Amino acid sequence: MGTAMCYKIICRSARRTPKLTQDGLRDWVTVIEAISRDGRALPPMVINKGTAHYMGWYAYLKKKDKAVFGVSPTGWSNEKLGLSRWLSEVFDTETKDM
Repeated sequence: MGTAMCYKIICRSARRTPKLTQDGLRDWVTVIEAISRDGRALPPMVINKGTAHYMGWYAYLKKKDKAVFGVSPTGWSNEKLGLSRWLSEVFDTETKDM
């Protein structure tokens, strides 16, 4: 979402390479998550702000990671993404056998 910048970080001496997770730039990202009644975590839907997907957003995903991705101009969920996509692609398919 932004470009990381150099900072001085105070941490334990055992930690040789502390990770910086916030670079000062912020943008909206919505994540829809749910847990089924039997305790399984359903795959999330990640909604980024934009009009198209940027492949760099998904660079660190592994093939076993299951998630549904979408984009909206505001970064917020809307009827098309939340109701149509997440409910039909994730919730209905993952919970229909319950």
